[in-house]
Amino acid sequence: MRYLIGIDVSKFKHTASVIDNDGVVYVEPFDFNNDIIGFQLFLSTVSSFTNDDYIIGMEDTGHYGDNLQRFLLSKELKVAMLNPLATNHIRLAFGKAKNDKLDSVTIGSALAMPRLYRIIKDDHFSYHEIRELTRYRLHLTKSSNIYKNRLKKLIDITFPEFDSLFSTAYSNTYLKVLHDFQSAENIASTDIRTLRKALIVDRGRCVSITAEELKSAAKQSIGHSNFAMEIEIRQTVEMIEKINSNLEAVEKKIEEFSRQLNSPILAIPGISHIISDVYPGRDRRFLQI
Repeated sequence: MRYLIGIDVSKFKHTASVIDNDGVVYVEPFDFNNDIIGFQLFLSTVSSFTNDDYIIGMEDTGHYGDNLQRFLLSKELKVAMLNPLATNHIRLAFGKAKNDKLDSVTIGSALAMPRLYRIIKDDHFSYHEIRELTRYRLHLTKSSNIYKNRLKKLIDITFPEFDSLFSTAYSNTYLKVLHDFQSAENIASTDIRTLRKALIVDRGRCVSITAEELKSAAKQSIGHSNFAMEIEIRQTVEMIEKINSNLEAVEKKIEEFSRQLNSPILAIPGISHIISDVYPGRDRRFLQI
C-alpha cells in the first residue's frame, strides 16, 4: 500500500490530505499556514505515514509552494510535482468543481498515476533559478529596447544627424557623448579638447569619428533642445547603462549554469550558452536527451 499525500498550495495557507491507492481517506483535508509553524504542523500530522511507502505531491503552479518544497526536501522527504492540467482533467472526469478542501484529495488521486508527476530533488531549484534568470534577462532586454526607442526619439529632435556619425549605435562612446553633452547645441559650444577626451574609449583607442567632425556636424545640425529634453537624455542613457550592466551580470550567471549543467543541446551548431538555458529553464526535460 502506498500513502498519497496531496497538498493544495495557496498564498497564505495550504490544504493537505492523505489517501491510499484505492482512494480511501486516512486524513481528512486540513489547513496549515505558509510558515514554519504550519510546516511543522503538516509534518506532525503526516509523520506516521512517511515511515512507509508514501509520496507527497503538489501542483507545479506559481511560487507559493517554493518554500514548502525546500522545507520538505531538507527533511529528506519524497516530493513530487504534478502538472495542473492533469489534476484538472481528473477533477472534470469526476464532475467536481474546484474546491480548496477537496483539491488536496484530487491531487492525491493523481499521485496514483506515476506518469502524471515527477520526483524533485535539490537540483530542482537550480532549474528554478535558471528559469528566473532567463525571464529576468527577457525583462531587461525589453526594458532596454523601450529606453533605446525613447532615446532615439529625443536624438531625432536634439541632434538628428548624430546616429549617422557613429558606426555602432549604443556603444560605450556613443552613450558617453550623449550623456555628457546631450544635444548638438552643447557639442557645438564645447571645447575641441574636451570632445577629443570624450571620444577616447578603452585602452586609449579612438572611435572612427574625430572631434572636429563631431563639432562640425553639431554646428550644422538642424536640431534644437531645451533643459527638459537634455535632462531626459542624460537620465535615459544612465538607465540604458544600468540595464546593460545588469544584463552582463545575468548572462554571466546563465553561462555558469550552462557549463555546470553541460546541456546536450550545446552540441547543436549556433546554440549559445544563453539559448541553451532558455529551454531547460522552462522545462528540465530538455536536458534528458
